[in-house]
Amino acid sequence: MNRKVISAAVAVAMTATMSSFALPANAAEVKTPQYQTNTRQMEKLNRGLIAVKTTADTRGQAVNGVYLSWRLLGDESLENQAFDIYKNGTKIHTTGVHDATNWIDTSGTASDKYKVVKAGEDASKETEVTPTSNNNCAKSNEVGNGNSEKNSFTYVDIPISRPDPVERMGDGKISNYYTVDKSHEGGANDASVGDLDGDGNYEIVLKWDPTDSKDSAGADFTGNAYIDAYKIDPNNDGYMWRIDLGKNVTSGAHYTQFLVYDFDGDGKSEVAMKTAPGTVDGTGHYVTEVGDTDEIRNTDNTKSYIGTSGRLKGKNPFTQYLTIFDGETGAALYTTDFIPYDAAEDQYWGDGKAKYNRSERYLAAVAYLDGIHPSIVMCRGYYHDSVIRAYTWDGTELTMQWEHKGKKSESSTTLYGQGNHNLSVGDIDNDGKDEIVYGSAALDDDGKTVLGNTGLGHGDAMHMSDFNNDGTQEVFSVKEEEFKKYAEDLRVASTGKHFWGSGKLTTSSDNGRGVMDNIDDSYAKEHSNALAIGWSSGIANAHDLNGDDVAAKPAGAGSGTFDNFLVYWDGDLSRELLDANIIQKYYAATGTTKRFYGPSDGYTLTGGSTNNYSKRNPSLVADIWGDWREEIIMPVNKGSATDQAYLRIYTSTIPTDYRITTLMHDCQYRLSVAWQNVGYNQPTHASYYIGSVALATDESGNTLNYLAPAVPYTKVTYSAPEQVAVTGMTLEKKSIEVEKGKTETINAIITPENATRKGITWTSSDTNVATVTNGVVKGISAGTATITATTKDGNFTDTCEVTVMQNAVTGIRISEKLIDLGMGYKKQITATVMPDDATDKSVEWTSENPEIATVSDNGTITGKSYGRTVVTATTTDGGYTAKCVVRVKPIDVFDATGNNEFVSENTDANTAFTGSANSAVISQTGASDGAEAHKDFEVYDSGKVELEYRLTTGGVKVDGSNWNWTGHEYTMGMKLLDSEGNNIVTIYQPYTTKAQNLMAQTSVDSAAAAVTASGSGWSNSGNVVGNIQGSSKRWKVKVTLDYDNDNCTVKVTGTDGTWANDDGVIQKTFALKGAKFKTLSLYTQKMKDYDSATLTLRRKLKILYTVSQQLFRV
Repeated sequence: MNRKVISAAVAVAMTATMSSFALPANAAEVKTPQYQTNTRQMEKLNRGLIAVKTTADTRGQAVNGVYLSWRLLGDESLENQAFDIYKNGTKIHTTGVHDATNWIDTSGTASDKYKVVKAGEDASKETEVTPTSNNNCAKSNEVGNGNSEKNSFTYVDIPISRPDPVERMGDGKISNYYTVDKSHEGGANDASVGDLDGDGNYEIVLKWDPTDSKDSAGADFTGNAYIDAYKIDPNNDGYMWRIDLGKNVTSGAHYTQFLVYDFDGDGKSEVAMKTAPGTVDGTGHYVTEVGDTDEIRNTDNTKSYIGTSGRLKGKNPFTQYLTIFDGETGAALYTTDFIPYDAAEDQYWGDGKAKYNRSERYLAAVAYLDGIHPSIVMCRGYYHDSVIRAYTWDGTELTMQWEHKGKKSESSTTLYGQGNHNLSVGDIDNDGKDEIVYGSAALDDDGKTVLGNTGLGHGDAMHMSDFNNDGTQEVFSVKEEEFKKYAEDLRVASTGKHFWGSGKLTTSSDNGRGVMDNIDDSYAKEHSNALAIGWSSGIANAHDLNGDDVAAKPAGAGSGTFDNFLVYWDGDLSRELLDANIIQKYYAATGTTKRFYGPSDGYTLTGGSTNNYSKRNPSLVADIWGDWREEIIMPVNKGSATDQAYLRIYTSTIPTDYRITTLMHDCQYRLSVAWQNVGYNQPTHASYYIGSVALATDESGNTLNYLAPAVPYTKVTYSAPEQVAVTGMTLEKKSIEVEKGKTETINAIITPENATRKGITWTSSDTNVATVTNGVVKGISAGTATITATTKDGNFTDTCEVTVMQNAVTGIRISEKLIDLGMGYKKQITATVMPDDATDKSVEWTSENPEIATVSDNGTITGKSYGRTVVTATTTDGGYTAKCVVRVKPIDVFDATGNNEFVSENTDANTAFTGSANSAVISQTGASDGAEAHKDFEVYDSGKVELEYRLTTGGVKVDGSNWNWTGHEYTMGMKLLDSEGNNIVTIYQPYTTKAQNLMAQTSVDSAAAAVTASGSGWSNSGNVVGNIQGSSKRWKVKVTLDYDNDNCTVKVTGTDGTWANDDGVIQKTFALKGAKFKTLSLYTQKMKDYDSATLTLRRKLKILYTVSQQLFRV
């Protein structure tokens, strides 16, 4: 848009003129700006001129005139570019070649019109800007009380359209779009910016949250989330479009991460985000209409995909999409499947209820993975599994570049468990390409190589820049998991090397907030170890780059704690502190802060509201116009259901002497604006150091007013690659035959070969016969269908006729002709359909008399009552049959305990052991090592094996007090081993001071996990463990190994001293993977001091077979 008028309001003193700026240097070293070798495709911004009418106040802080501020663009010289300033068509001033890009016209009035152009250029094409006289002055008694900073700012209000109340899909309750209280925050929320229409100005993209938005840790229905676009225009016509994410997208900070960026280099930003069935774009169409598969295009958009109870209530983890939207119209351009929730990998998302919390943590970013063009980065999960995908968008086709999967079994080489509620992006290894900094580790541009993995796990906040001006990126972070090692951590981003040792800065619990930057430039000039200062919510003092105390950390003010956000505000090279709607300045020498006051109350940013509960962050902080200082965008009237809602954009009008390229043309800074709305919002950071130690110096030894930092500046280009239009397209085949259930590929030949946008939309005339995805045709059922390919550039089309054939079935056989089965027992038989390459191998199973025995869809037969029946397998194709006679009969029981006794091979003077065929007792006092006893049993290949026994654990501490199975010094447990000594299942309780969770390891290659009510696959009733502190504990153990179905069920029951009253049960069934039980082992494991331990096994153990039951008694 062309800016017309910006409402202005100013308060405080300004200098009337500014001249070329130079300070004597401390040394004659010449430092000049350096630039990256590779160019990066960036936004083509205009001059971004703002004009503000200023009025002198009684205290002489402001002067009469018009304040002007404009951008220095990334392709313009820091050292040698003057500007001409025009008023009412006449040139009135030419700046120095490296003056700051702001100036005050002391004779200016509110009716004057201004232009700024490069010196000597034609000004006729530049748009004029007219100031207004809306003047805000800070109250004199506040500004003059000695605890405040001089302040001067203006703001503009952008009217926004509050959504109407909406009915929730799950329960019909009404969701509103304003804040009721701190627990029901609704209304205008996070924002981002992009040049949506290609005019060189930024537009705002805004997310609306309902009052019932949810954190992923919770579970309930929510109202819809909306994404709006607005021109930065105070008139009511600024509204551009609205996307309704629909009822299948949960509302909340962790769910919708939207990216606004020009991904295809056409000069206009696109918007990318996660969507779902029912999402409606800015033109009123479902996003599924531009799906890349028939399945997406044929989705039922009226259906609810959200869960209705338990941990899934209100959530849709399964049916999700990634959609690219046109930034100018809001129209959906392309929709594909989002990173899937893989139910087979529940253990990677988190155990039990956690899996629908951990899997519902989403992040997003933009990264220049090739060093030249931007890529879309979408992320799912960070506490455990972390799945990251990178995509390119060429204007017609969304192409996945790679996928990184962080699995527990590969945690050392993946991002498993290292993610934050946020992320950062930058070139951390100085190869010209971006890496993704994912909490405590980073992912290289190839999507494979993990860099700088500290293993410190999850945290809530982090900051990345060249904090010490050494030419490489550093990461400052606070920790939720390893706070006893590094509550605050500063590391080299590429290597993970720490700036201080473990244990230096620690807390006793989660350290939830933290910040680092150059917040006192005067102090930094005198202290080389404090070029940046870090601090956090959990530690009283601020710290330098060595982790040493500087002084008390920044003090709180109003509702803010000032450990979350930052802003460039007053024009010096220090960064100011932002929290809620207050800006403060920090003085490191005294550890004190001073506030920037507004005109009418104790707050800097009058009328603004904050977002995201305790985070208290604005909608956005970014350099969106004028010189390099940042603007702050906040909602207004957020707590009202009826008052006009606004976005208020605050901008500093304090003059600056420093000349810095617009921060939006530093690529790392621009990317931080793109990801600022993601998860827990974090402030922007430039790639380079901003501070006096990085100022340029000339050959005369003068320190100049622009920076020559160690990290080179971004080399900016605006030109996208030359576009070569598609002129035609033909399909390689005009007709194909494909078997039902099989696939064939149709290749499209596009002319010319070097066409830029080769995207194709594939459709099938009858998806019941054949489907097509990216030219791959799949046969669904016998018949014919027409496949149509249409180029996205030029709409050229061609077709291919598809005939779906079937390879007929010729027969069937089953694995058993006769089986004997006990009542209540199961046996699976298999069917083999012939020939091997038959198209339709589906089989229907039936029982002649289901009252005798039933059969499932997979051939599992269950005995119901004594008698005889016939089970039949029938092929769907051809109706061929095979039969099995099933006899359900009583099972003989016999004692198979055997004469093998329990034996122990590691007793000593401090360990007593007694064992027989049916009992074992281990007793230790002052033993230096653990002990073990075991008994071997006969190995069986089929049927069921059931072991049942009683176990007593206990002991006495060194000090004479009692302890239970957990003990104070010993871990106690039991193992079932196979004939090779491999683990089948281990149940134990680890050493600790009180009774804790039982632990289980269900195979030789699995990791131990707590088996509690939240454990994946475990059922739990009562209080099995609790904090039992008696001298002994009694347990009933039952293990059933079902060899016919290759699974094992473990049941552990806690009971009292009479064995009669149970206090809790834990049970789980898991796969045996072919293992056969042979050995029962009991063990203790020495952990610390020399206490006494007793472990006793007694009672019975039995083995059950399908036809004959064998009973072991121990």
